[in-house]
Amino acid sequence: MLDPARYDMPEQTFQLTLAGVRGEGAKVSAYDPLLDCEVPVKIIAAGAKEVTVSLPTVDYPRLLVIREAEAKP
Repeated sequence: MLDPARYDMPEQTFQLTLAGVRGEGAKVSAYDPLLDCEVPVKIIAAGAKEVTVSLPTVDYPRLLVIREAEAKP
């Protein structure tokens, strides 16, 4: 008997660095569309032009949401 669940990838945590975003003061979250819930994301480092986060991944897409801090004059 074939059980599709046995092929599911176990959740793994990865660090991801994204450039071209104002990481300083940014708010970062992730959304799981299949479970309809937020997934915890930890900011590891944040700079003027990049942000590094740690987030759990699975074998289907999750949406990473980055809300940059407002630019100051």
